[in-house]
Amino acid sequence: MTNVCNSCIAFTTCEQQFLTRILTDLNLPECQVCKIIDKLCVSGTTFDIEKSKTNLYIIATDLYECLKPTANDIARITADELSKTFIYILIVTAIFIVLIAIVLIILDGNINYSWTIIISIIFGFLYIGMVFLLAYIAKNDINNQITNAQNDVKKCVKTAIQELADYENDNTNAIDNALCAYTNESVICENLI
Repeated sequence: MTNVCNSCIAFTTCEQQFLTRILTDLNLPECQVCKIIDKLCVSGTTFDIEKSKTNLYIIATDLYECLKPTANDIARITADELSKTFIYILIVTAIFIVLIAIVLIILDGNINYSWTIIISIIFGFLYIGMVFLLAYIAKNDINNQITNAQNDVKKCVKTAIQELADYENDNTNAIDNALCAYTNESVICENLI
């Protein structure tokens, strides 16, 4: 039996040979083998046309590209805020050292140690308050930036989940339509004697 059925664009050469061989091994008439392959071709073509135009690699790449800047931003923002805070603390420290030195020089002539101690304690409390204020502001800025980054991550993940759901639905519909296309094609074979 030499089955020479029409070639199908939905099948590779090996797939076409496999289908022909397995249907021939079932001792089906040559005409019926070609008709069944034609029906399978309609199914395969329908699936190829209707299957999802995306794939898991594209979805994963999109998710990675969406998340990569967010992770980098969190690290960069945290480092920037910490470095700015340290610089501000150094500046505040220098200012308070200069102010205490000026007060000590002014009060040195009077030798009123009680005022010197009181003013030094007041400057110390102001210094501690300024440092805590700067640290608090930096913490809030970092928290806000991280919250914004987390919201961006949620958007990325939500988009990826939606793309996966669409991918699954498209392929399920394509399989359903391909199966329907197979059953809708009729096989009519003349008796070959």
